[in-house]
Amino acid sequence: MGTTLHAPHPWPHITAALRGPGPRRVAIAYLDTTAPELLPLRAGDQLIVNAARPAVRAHATSPTALARFVDAGVRVLSTPNLHTGLIVTGDKVIVGPASASHSSALADETAIVTDDPHALAAAHALTRPRLRGPAP
Repeated sequence: MGTTLHAPHPWPHITAALRGPGPRRVAIAYLDTTAPELLPLRAGDQLIVNAARPAVRAHATSPTALARFVDAGVRVLSTPNLHTGLIVTGDKVIVGPASASHSSALADETAIVTDDPHALAAAHALTRPRLRGPAP
């Protein structure tokens, strides 16, 4: 596959990549109620998000979306300093929007998709669950 850039609307590519075999690890700072449709995560997947009280109070992170992920069996972790969009599957890394939201799906965004083994190793290291705490 190599490396490809998807713009200005990368969400169809991101969502399609997440429908493939797992497990998947996603680190995305903010999500609204549309996030479960944009990020079709399943039991055994991991989601790292900024679910800190200020992000939830500012409506940057939706408690409803968090609950839907938890109900689906996704391991949800939180870190208050997260401001990235990083998705890791078994065979690719996607670096893209920092929010999974309706406005992000409409905005001009970019995503880079690669199967570079060095990028895969680095992304797996960044999303190791032992570095994060459970969502509040």
